[in-house]
Amino acid sequence: MEGEKRGCYSGPPGTQGVGACKAGVQVCSGTTWGPCTGDVVPASEDACDLADNDCDGQTDEGTCPAGTACGVSLAADMASPPEGWSFNGDAFWDVDRRSGVLTEARRGQAGTIIYWNPLAADAFTATFEFRLGDGDGMGFMLQTTGETAVGEPGGGLGMAGLAGYGVEIDTYHNLDCTDPNNNHVGVDDLTQPCDEGVLGSLGHGTSGVALGDGAFHTAQIELNQGKVSLIIDGKSQLQGVSIPGFPVGSKFFYGFAAGTGDATARQEIRNVKITFPSPRCL
Repeated sequence: MEGEKRGCYSGPPGTQGVGACKAGVQVCSGTTWGPCTGDVVPASEDACDLADNDCDGQTDEGTCPAGTACGVSLAADMASPPEGWSFNGDAFWDVDRRSGVLTEARRGQAGTIIYWNPLAADAFTATFEFRLGDGDGMGFMLQTTGETAVGEPGGGLGMAGLAGYGVEIDTYHNLDCTDPNNNHVGVDDLTQPCDEGVLGSLGHGTSGVALGDGAFHTAQIELNQGKVSLIIDGKSQLQGVSIPGFPVGSKFFYGFAAGTGDATARQEIRNVKITFPSPRCL
């Protein structure tokens, strides 16, 4: 009958309804059925996109290098030793407290926890819980030095001197640098510390949260095209701080760092999650 429609599929048998493959529609014209339109047939798996393009019941096989998997987020809740994260310097995983410890309350410590696979930094949201004392503080970092890198202790927060950038959560007032007080946050170029390896901020501000009170706090860091925002316990701390010349899309090692100097504190993290706006090989 003229204008009558029916389902159709031009792909191999057994692939319809699997993965991205789906039926199309044929329309009757006169005494014959028209072409099958709108059907999706198997295509090659050539991109990390979280889709079963070849309709074989598997997703993104062969699209990522060995040891990686296509996804949009990576996590480390610290309930067990997190796969793919290295503990460097004085950092370790605490089996009793189920946390990643960056420094113990001892002088001159520096520790980092870093994800092993460098990832593109175009945009992401990182959330984590942290617990600090009164010296010296910690940071989230993007760096290219490597997965086992450790920076300067003390005011360097375990990341000063590395090649990259950091967001500092600082509980010590370094009088010889740009620190406003002993309870502040900032965005740093890690290659350009000020005197004695202390971090110098590209943008900083006083925090309205008591950062070094020994309690866990929740942080959220957003990077979007070289602009950084920080929220702690639901309160905005930094908003749209620009990193001059940030190489959008370049690959960095993502991680955390902390240091102690004359002031000491146990500094730890847990419940880490980093989410990207598009799939990538993690």
